[in-house]
Amino acid sequence: MNEPRLQAPTRRAFLRLVGGGVALLPVAGLVACSGDKPAPAPAAPAPEPAPAPAEPAAAVPEAPAATANIQLVPLEESDPAAVALGYRHDAAQVDTAKHPRFSAGQNCANCVQFRGQPGEAWAGCNLFPGRAVNAAGWCNGYAPKA
Repeated sequence: MNEPRLQAPTRRAFLRLVGGGVALLPVAGLVACSGDKPAPAPAAPAPEPAPAPAEPAAAVPEAPAATANIQLVPLEESDPAAVALGYRHDAAQVDTAKHPRFSAGQNCANCVQFRGQPGEAWAGCNLFPGRAVNAAGWCNGYAPKA
């Protein structure tokens, strides 16, 4: 019933068992790593191309929708984006209780987001990509042109 207990070998006992000394292990590693081939030189990172100079926004003329072959769809007041920004085709119909930012004289035609030329009735808007807004309209994203 009395079973012999096994003791874990000590580090010294293990080194004697493996080969007699600590000095052999590092030498064995060096021999395995050496060879006739020279170590490859680390590759230099490829140089990044220089960034193109940025042009001022005013220097780039805006192309009309017809020239750019983009067909803009008129924005409906029931569109979820239009509802979120309180868009109305006619600025006179804006509910000032819901949109206290509105004041008389504000409309899409004199908003910085409006992409149309003076006198255009419908044109693109930066806030509604792919949609045309009424120049007489208004939304809560209104920002006056400078």
